[in-house]
Amino acid sequence: MKKTYALLFWMMIVLGVAVSQNDGATESLWCDSFDDGIADGWLLVDNDGNGKNWKVGTFHPYDGGYSLFGPAYTNSTEDNWAVSPSINLTDGVISLTWQVFAHESYDETYEVWVTTGDAEALESYDSLFAETVTGGYYARALDISAYAGQTIHVAFRHRSTFQNYLCIDSVCVTASVVQLPSVEIVAPDSALVGASVVLVAVSDNAESYEWSVEGASISSPTQQQIEAVWLSEGSYEIVLTAVNSAGRTTVSRYIDIVEKADINGTGLHDVAVYPNPVEAVLTVEAEGLIELEILDATGVVVLRSTDCKGFVDLSAVPAGIYYVRISTREGCFARKIIKR
Repeated sequence: MKKTYALLFWMMIVLGVAVSQNDGATESLWCDSFDDGIADGWLLVDNDGNGKNWKVGTFHPYDGGYSLFGPAYTNSTEDNWAVSPSINLTDGVISLTWQVFAHESYDETYEVWVTTGDAEALESYDSLFAETVTGGYYARALDISAYAGQTIHVAFRHRSTFQNYLCIDSVCVTASVVQLPSVEIVAPDSALVGASVVLVAVSDNAESYEWSVEGASISSPTQQQIEAVWLSEGSYEIVLTAVNSAGRTTVSRYIDIVEKADINGTGLHDVAVYPNPVEAVLTVEAEGLIELEILDATGVVVLRSTDCKGFVDLSAVPAGIYYVRISTREGCFARKIIKR
């Protein structure tokens, strides 16, 4: 009656949960792939006055037929600026992305600058990024959330080092608006007195968690997955608050703690999993067996068997900690196993 009651049917849900970090809807604020062959609205500045400057041409386009092309072709350091049209930024998480290409045999250096002022006042720009590239296209991304809610110009400054050429293409600015966290509590409807019960927070955009569990001792008040133990019968409230940069969301549910040997018609004593640890063939004995699944510690299914005899060959599975998820006509169960 006092045995651990931690891995029942709800673990089928828990082990299958994959939590993403998608904080909200993404909106495109501005993009230019130079597909019309014209640097429309761009300011192109030959700041060193040597006659070589950015232009739009059919030079190694990443997407479409054109790119922003920065020539050098001489043993001198370039200083050419390609300044974007004005871009109105919303609030939220703001990202600048672009593609950059350099000749396979030459290093080319460039910088990324941003201003909230006059596009022509080059001294007012903030330097945000610099790199040297060689050979092929590279995808780049930069967080410019510090400028959220303002109007900006983005500048690409060509600073040639081995004097060949550089291409920029598919320049985009996007905003991701953070939403309040959505969250739910995964837990059984009932559990045994003295049992260790797994409680899991399921959310796709929470940054942290706060648990408050009535009448129970808990393993941690701030983890996504916790264990709770109740020492007396009753109906108890479980409260969970999910937190992110947009605010807090609180949800609750109740669990019934009972003093009885069997829940949902089938107890853990009806399921046998052996040997454990296992080296090769794992045997599962369960009434009404339908399916067996082996999951790694992150919840990914690595093996699945519908062999109702209950044998699973783990010879090819790397050593480690796994869970066997057992589906029967009476319900679903999970057991922790060790593969040697």
